[in-house]
Formats: sequence, structure tokens, C-alpha cells
Amino acid sequence: TYHLRRGEGEALEMVRLTLERMRYGGIYDQLGYGFHRYAVEPTWTIPHFEKMLYDQALAMTAYLEAFQVTGDELHQRTALEISEYVLRDLKSPEGGFYSAVDAESGGVEGGYYLWRASEILEALGDDADLVMRYFNVLEDGNFRGEVRGENILHVDSPERVAEEFNLTLDELNERIEEARRVLLERRLEREAPSVDDKVLTDWNGLMIGALARCSRVLDHDESLRAAEGCLEFIEDRLMSDGRLLHRYRDGEAAINGKLDDYAFLIWGLLEMYDATLREGYIRKALELTETLRDNFRDSDGGFYLTDDPDVIVRPKESMDGAIPSGNSVQMQNLLRLGGLLEDEGLIEEARGILKAFSRRVESSPGAHTFLLSSAEWAVYGGRSLVVVCSGEPEIPAVLRKTLIPDFTLTVMGGSGDWSFAPAHLNE
Repeated sequence: TYHLRRGEGEALEMVRLTLERMRYGGIYDQLGYGFHRYAVEPTWTIPHFEKMLYDQALAMTAYLEAFQVTGDELHQRTALEISEYVLRDLKSPEGGFYSAVDAESGGVEGGYYLWRASEILEALGDDADLVMRYFNVLEDGNFRGEVRGENILHVDSPERVAEEFNLTLDELNERIEEARRVLLERRLEREAPSVDDKVLTDWNGLMIGALARCSRVLDHDESLRAAEGCLEFIEDRLMSDGRLLHRYRDGEAAINGKLDDYAFLIWGLLEMYDATLREGYIRKALELTETLRDNFRDSDGGFYLTDDPDVIVRPKESMDGAIPSGNSVQMQNLLRLGGLLEDEGLIEEARGILKAFSRRVESSPGAHTFLLSSAEWAVYGGRSLVVVCSGEPEIPAVLRKTLIPDFTLTVMGGSGDWSFAPAHLNE
């Protein structure tokens, strides 16, 4: 969004290069897809092998936004691959998404993902030389772990490999895809890492949002169905008397919902509206916003992490960590709701969050990147478009595919019930 607001080509190039190196690096599972938790060195090659649900959601969103700006096929493909991984490996039979996959299998960190050259030769035969060159597999290994000779699959330059083997890029991609399927089948015979099967409301809210955006930008119906199923799961299993619970496992929901649970689920609901134009998602987002306001709001601006008034010190977080802070996400939620409903009160509430944390932002801007991504919207205002149509609402293709900062689209018509909206929208 900084590139789009300011016309900064260098910013876009930084994003493009980072996303490309991440996708081709060892931090990405080149066979089964999905990102590992983090890299332990600066080239994205050697990861800590744990996989987290929130990383998949945030990465998918980043690649989708990049695709909207660049049209780069790699960004599109990576978003779809992450969706495939999440729906295959992290989706519970009940519809929610599991939290994480462990780094170890068979007592060896990363053992599930590492390959010896001899294993690839045995599995692929004549194509082994090409595949080993493509994935930088060495006879004596490229990973210095507990056992020598192991390799982390990662890619330097598909174009260079295609040239070396006198192939077009399409021919190379076809052969690599065939080899990927073979190696993935072989990998399934190994002892798999354990899955942390907790279902957490906040992380699932992020995944609902990412899948909804994937369905909107890429017309990916499977992602939308999964997002709908996850939302139904949360409403059935993780809500009680209109209040959210934080954790579900083995048939039991527990722990009162915290700020992140509400803020991230509201974000997911707003993405669901953008993907479907079903006004019920806005109504649900408003209901959760009201609950958040009644139980978590600080009169000086922003929201407490917990709704428990008996806690000696109620923390009020603004800094991003591995995930954005709940206050930063809720600030954007309020701006979006305010734009969708043309409600200046919601926008003022968002500005109150920015004001409440302004000193922290000034002293540590790098720790508040998500909040800063919406700061211009809060200060200068956004752009909103309200469309009233006689039939069922539809999203114009150009608005589905294009990333427009600080913009909301409200489409009213057909059988929709907007009675919850401000009166002027129903006139």
C-alpha cells in the first residue's frame, strides 16, 4: 500500500524480491507447500521447521496483495499453494484449523523435510540430475544438522536451470511438478511431525480472512467454502451467549476470548463480506465490535488485552510480534466498517486508537507496521463507494482484482437486509 499511495517503485521492488526469495528458499516447503516458522540465517535457506497457522494466513494475504499489484504468476501460485496446504494438512474434520505442525519427526528436527541425494536418485531415475540441480541438492548435503549428507530443498534461479538443461520455463516447470508429486508421495511414507490440534479463535480469524481474500482475488471457490466452514465452526463451538471463547480441543471450548480473538475474527468477517457481498457478515462484525467496545475498551483510547477488570494491571498492547497487535487490527476494522456504513463515529473511534498509541509509534515505528499501514487512512480519510442495485449484488471484476488502499465498497440490493445499518443508507 505504501507503493500505491506514494508511487515508490523501490518499495515495490523490495516486496517483490522478498516474496520471491521466501518462496524459493528453504523456509518454504517446496514439496508440500506452506511456510516454516522462520529462517535462522539471512538467505531464507535454513528454517526452524515448525509450521504455524498464522504464518500461512499472513503470507497468503501478502502474496495475494502482491499479485493484485504486480500480476506476477509466482505470487498467484504461491497463494494457491498455501491454501492447498492448509486445507489438506491443517483443516480439522469439524471445519476449524489446527494451530501448528511440530518441527521434529522421529526425534530429528526437520527430518521429515530433508533429503539425501541417493534418495532422489532412487525415486526419480533419469530426472534426478535436473531435480537435484533445481533444488540445490548436493552429494555431501547442504544442511549441517545432526547427520551429514542431508539437503534442504531450495531454488536459486529457475531461469538459469532451464537454460543449463536447454528447456523452456514451461517445460522445466512441468518436469519439476511431476518430480514434486513423486517426492511428496515418498515423503508421506516417513514418520510425520505431530500436529498441535488446538483450534484458536484468533488464528482462525486470520485464516478465514486470508481464504476469503483468496476466493475474491483468484475466484477460488474451495477457499471460500473452507472459510465459511471455519466460521460456522467458531459460531457453533467457540461462542457462548454472544461472547467468544479462545480455544477448542477434543470437544471442549475454554478460556474467555481476548482482544485478538475479537479483532482477528472481525477482520475475517469483513473479508468475507468483500468476497461475497452478504451483508450478514457486516452485521456480525458490528455485533462483535459492540461486545469488544463494552468489555475491552479503555476510555483513553484503544482496547485492553483482556476483559477481566480484576486483573491488577490490564495490558494494552500496540506492538506487532509474530502477528499484528489486536489494537492495530481493530483500528483497521473500525476504518473499514466506518467506510462501509458511512459512519463517522466508527472512523473517529479508529483515530482514537492511533492517538492513544502515538508516542509508542513515534519511538518504535518498526514495531507498529500494521498500525502504520492504516495511519494515513485514519488521518486523511479513505474512499468509499456505495452502490444500490435492483438485483442481487455483484462485485465488478476490476474491484475484485485490484488492490486499492483505504477503499471500501458497499453494494446494496436484492433480498439483502440492511436494517442494522445507519438510517441514511436505507433512505
